[in-house]
Amino acid sequence: MKKTIVSILAAMCLITAATAQAPSVGGRILVSRYGAYQLQGGTVLAASGAGTISFNNAACFVPVGTRSIVPIATNIPLKIVDATSANTETVTPSSVSVGAGVCNFTATFNNAHASYYVTSGTGGLQEAILDNPNPSGPFLLEASSTTTDAQIKAATSFNPAIVIEDFRGNANAGMSSPIYWRMNPSAVTPLSTPTPAALPTTTTGSLTSNAYKVTTAYVDCLGGIGLDSTESAATATTTGVVVPSPAAKTGACAWVPRISSAGGTGDETLAASPLTNSICQLSTVETVIPACAIGSAATITANPSGTAKPSVEANAFSTYTLQPFNIMPPPVVTHYPFGVFVASATLNNSTADVAQLGPFPAGYFNKLGGTWQICMKGGSATAVASSVLVVKLLAANEYAQSPVTLSTITYPTQTRAAAGTMQGCWLMQTAVTGASGKFWVGDTGNWVSFLNTTPSTQVLAADASAAASSTIDLTKTVYLSINYLETASQNITVPIVNSVSMRQLQ
Repeated sequence: MKKTIVSILAAMCLITAATAQAPSVGGRILVSRYGAYQLQGGTVLAASGAGTISFNNAACFVPVGTRSIVPIATNIPLKIVDATSANTETVTPSSVSVGAGVCNFTATFNNAHASYYVTSGTGGLQEAILDNPNPSGPFLLEASSTTTDAQIKAATSFNPAIVIEDFRGNANAGMSSPIYWRMNPSAVTPLSTPTPAALPTTTTGSLTSNAYKVTTAYVDCLGGIGLDSTESAATATTTGVVVPSPAAKTGACAWVPRISSAGGTGDETLAASPLTNSICQLSTVETVIPACAIGSAATITANPSGTAKPSVEANAFSTYTLQPFNIMPPPVVTHYPFGVFVASATLNNSTADVAQLGPFPAGYFNKLGGTWQICMKGGSATAVASSVLVVKLLAANEYAQSPVTLSTITYPTQTRAAAGTMQGCWLMQTAVTGASGKFWVGDTGNWVSFLNTTPSTQVLAADASAAASSTIDLTKTVYLSINYLETASQNITVPIVNSVSMRQLQ
């Protein structure tokens, strides 16, 4: 039977047993092995334009490691290496047909082709990624790789957490260490908020009998969570609710449901901490945090198991691309130099979370002596002379659920009748691992605050904690957040974080 491969979901045809292994060394998948094939004996293409190249069916199956694949698909660029070198070109098939006695692809060609062979148009990278959508290790580009930067950035990936270890001579001449390519936001475009949550339907369960409202939020493929929708209308009195999934949206790989307290009052909280398949079909596209698959409804029949609140600052983005880093990057986006944070209302004996990092996957911080540096720069419009600004670093297993204070920076009073800046860095080290984990957090130098027009008007502050933090479960997902406080009932207006960055030191 003819099998037509017309979409990304049918990108590769694997014909070996499930135990077959991809070519690898030291846990790294060898991209070059995927680009070593040459499909020979194709039909003559007499003219440029739309056309079809056909092969003997057996010629389409090429060995890669201990498996055989058909390396042609509608999302794999193919290089037509012509005997007339000027006619060599790269095309992407518009359709592919593979079956008993059939192997062909249709594309739009710039040249005629008589004597040629077909090989990978990405040096094997696209084939390797599609053949290993959930790799256990990085994809290795050796020094001799023919894959270009443009081909890396254009690579289609089922798993945005894919890492490429790049030793290419043309990219890293004279360097003994690799470049690491990993998905990162490609534009300063936060993932949009779902439309107002649809009214949930009612069901039978063990919720406290009352009316309820719900909200929903999108999750991007790296686990970043967007802002919550406005809440739904209230249900009738019920002991269970079924929350419809928000509509599919570019960049959204999952979603999370939150439910109000009984009676429909108070802030919504996460339906369960963590979400499980008993509530919804969990996403297999986004796996950093447990979240519902787009299109899967959430059934809430028990009172929430925690108090996790909606995020106040979105750290989910709508578009991502593979980008190069000099060191192995963390599993989530930890650098926000984008001006994505929104100014908070006036602080006056009040507190506000102003930036978030993470979520970090379970176990990420769970190593004794692991050390990270977190730096931030923020500002405010004005500050009354006797105001006291406090900057805290907080951690929680679910955002805003029983947060643990890791560090407190308290600035001296300072008159700022105009815009000012505050900035500094924390050094965070795991002091105790496990379910009762703790951090030692200090600063890497004095924190400063000053009037923008007169930088010499600096006041200094430092972390003065005398003990490790309270306990937090490092075997679970961890969220970090930066919190502003004013503790003297004096106004600090338009406080904001301008940028945050985090890097792992050991």
